[in-house]
Formats: sequence, structure tokens, C-alpha cells
Amino acid sequence: MNRLPPGPPAPQLPPTVTGSVDRMPCPHCGHSNDFRELDNQQCLDTGHEMSCDRCHRMMVITGIRVVKIMQARAIRDGVVRRPALGPAQSTTISYEQLKRLK
Repeated sequence: MNRLPPGPPAPQLPPTVTGSVDRMPCPHCGHSNDFRELDNQQCLDTGHEMSCDRCHRMMVITGIRVVKIMQARAIRDGVVRRPALGPAQSTTISYEQLKRLK
């Protein structure tokens, strides 16, 4: 059997907390912090250190997830509508038309 000799226990990391940008709880005191201004300036990234607005203790951003949610509504008659096509336009120009442009 392969056993390691007893040594000091591995250090335990403090638990993480999760919240939205406008209501991020402090991992120390639980106070809701608002980081929308930093988010609008694109200044939030993993590894950044922030301080709590109430207890002023430090926290580190360990992860950021962006979720996009879409919403759709059915069209009443359910018929696929295609845009009406206008008059066909020529994509080439004749030699006579070219001479008239000069």
C-alpha cells in the first residue's frame, strides 16, 4: 500500500458566495454590494479584488457567468411572411451606359 507520511492538513479555502452584479453579497458580512458601475465600464474580471461597502474587508472575484435569455411570441396566423421584393436591379452595366456616365 502506498501511503504518504502524515503531514500538515491542506489549507481550507473559505466558501464562495454568488449574487448578481447589482446585489453581490459580501462573503464576510453578507451586505449586498452594487458593482453595476464597474460592470458598465467593463472593469470586472476574475481575479480582481474588491472591498465591501459596509465592512471594508476584501473579496476576490472567482468567476463571472453571463446569461442571455430570449423571449418570443407566436404570430397569430402562423404564416411565414417573406419580405416583398422590389423591382430587380441590374448588377452589370452596359458599354453604352458607361459612355453616358462620362
